[in-house]
Amino acid sequence: MALNEFEKVIIKKNGLPGTIVDISEHNGTKWLIVESDIPFLSDEYDGYPGKWKLFHCTEDELEATRELNGFRIRIICKNGNVVLGRYIGDLLNTDNDIDGIRLVTDSGKERDIIEDDIAAVEFLGRDSSGLVK
Repeated sequence: MALNEFEKVIIKKNGLPGTIVDISEHNGTKWLIVESDIPFLSDEYDGYPGKWKLFHCTEDELEATRELNGFRIRIICKNGNVVLGRYIGDLLNTDNDIDGIRLVTDSGKERDIIEDDIAAVEFLGRDSSGLVK
């Protein structure tokens, strides 16, 4: 497969999208460090803690992808509301820091959800054609 640094990938075991940020070898095994491309506001997935979780993976545990747009997600808001839709981007502030998530809801409306309102984000995956389920 020969994945390289800065390539976009999907972690097969949990469906999370990310970017390869480092590649190393230890005891004959090639390890790729993948940084989540979506910010985390809780510890619902394994990985190094923090807003941008890091995962140690082998190439067999990864699937190359071109972009995140279209990934099906569920956002659980702190007020208890649940929003289903397709991820279409991050909300950036004037300092280029991520302030939230932009998605197209199942009803077809674009919606911005700011970071302070998000309790958790779940990734619901894609079907075998690569399209959103």
